[in-house]
Amino acid sequence: MAGTNSEATRTMKTINRRNGTWAALAGLGTCVAATPAHAGSASATSVAKVQESIQFALLLDMDFGTILANAAGGTVTLDAAGPNRTCSGPGLVCIDTFSRSRLEITGADAMVRVSWDPVFTLTGPGTAIPVQPTSTVAQNSLLHLSGGIMTVDFGAVLTVNPNQTPGTYNGVFSVNVNYE
Repeated sequence: MAGTNSEATRTMKTINRRNGTWAALAGLGTCVAATPAHAGSASATSVAKVQESIQFALLLDMDFGTILANAAGGTVTLDAAGPNRTCSGPGLVCIDTFSRSRLEITGADAMVRVSWDPVFTLTGPGTAIPVQPTSTVAQNSLLHLSGGIMTVDFGAVLTVNPNQTPGTYNGVFSVNVNYE
């Protein structure tokens, strides 16, 4: 029985401690409830600007033309600002037509940020060929899409590897345009 009494005593102490805590909390609740409440109101305005989405139209694909490679390699540069192509390197020859890339961007009359990958690659039957895009606007530029339309021209510097394997090489050039 002694074990039963000590268990009962422990249980009673626990109950008393818990009841004391609840009594203290209940007393606090009474104090809070006795304080008068003051009601009031406020209002605020809300604004949402909805713009049409930005649309891209590719007017020209980037095309370096045909390159007659050699053992030394070299570079082919498409001028972003004009219809010029330069082939540099001993014995590197460029033939056929070529074109820089041109994007037409349309959307709301707003500020847009234009950025692109600083390097992309052309892949084909041989070693991948690195390409560094250039543009008539600076990388990550904030531009005004005035009148809802803008044209951005892109050129590039293509680095032909020494002893580049003949064949057709293709790649993807990504441009990002976002409203600011």
